[in-house]
Amino acid sequence: MSSTPSIPLYKTSVTELKTTLSGIEEYQKMLRGELYFSFGPEMTWARRRCTIACRKYNAAEDPARREQVAMWRE
Repeated sequence: MSSTPSIPLYKTSVTELKTTLSGIEEYQKMLRGELYFSFGPEMTWARRRCTIACRKYNAAEDPARREQVAMWRE
């Protein structure tokens, strides 16, 4: 059994991520400010995806404003 969702990290937009996670109870608990289990496969996968996006954004050398916006939306 795989611990990652079927959508590859590099092909997932923020909108797709929200749609993928919207039905997950732990994610909903987090949004409501309740206690939740943060080490489930979906939550771990979402954190990893955010880490990759942040590193990519921070590693960009002097990107144009449009490139910054595109990376931010990614």
